[in-house]
Amino acid sequence: MKILNKISFILNKGLLFKQLRIKPQSEKTRELEQLLDAVAPLIKPKAIYKVCYIESRNGDTVNIGGVEFTSRVLCANLDKVERVFPFIATCGNELENLDIPADDFLKHYWVDVIKEMALSASVDFLFDHIKKKYALKKLPSMSPGSGAEGVWHIEQQKQLFSLFGNVEDLIGVKLADSYLMIPNKSLSGICFSEGIEYITCQLCPRENCPGRKAPFNENLNEMLLG
Repeated sequence: MKILNKISFILNKGLLFKQLRIKPQSEKTRELEQLLDAVAPLIKPKAIYKVCYIESRNGDTVNIGGVEFTSRVLCANLDKVERVFPFIATCGNELENLDIPADDFLKHYWVDVIKEMALSASVDFLFDHIKKKYALKKLPSMSPGSGAEGVWHIEQQKQLFSLFGNVEDLIGVKLADSYLMIPNKSLSGICFSEGIEYITCQLCPRENCPGRKAPFNENLNEMLLG
């Protein structure tokens, strides 16, 4: 198991202002600058991963590192795979208890966007680290609860977390009763170096999704979900 807790993160103010659609010298500029002065030094993205091997397969169930996961799509993606990399990445929990009034929705939104940028830095660092360490060119991944309904049920977050022990002590991430992660800008899943080229968005028919990374593939959806 490897903990990555020294991930460099330099907040790109230009990109942030662009995403928030705040023009320089506007009335909101000073307010956002003050917020950044307070939160930027606190941000500490982190990630954890481990190398696991497929121990057995049975229909739509696959045993990874002694833990069973059930998903037809996951099993299809891992059909010819022996080694996988379960992971959890996060923006860090340092911004969870900021002194911002509950009704200041704009500032909470700003912080959420900042956390999203920190999570992106964490995921990029994690995947680049694995690729370099294990000499991999591609590293597709799957996450419980991501994509269309039935791809990989979010309840299996519990099994994924069990591969690492006490994740909250390790990198500050915990599971809510709903199986969502806290901090909310966290990502968990399993990445793999072989198998079919896969992006979760290919199985999601949702239109006008701002986070879409690939078009919906009806043929792939039929093949994997039936």
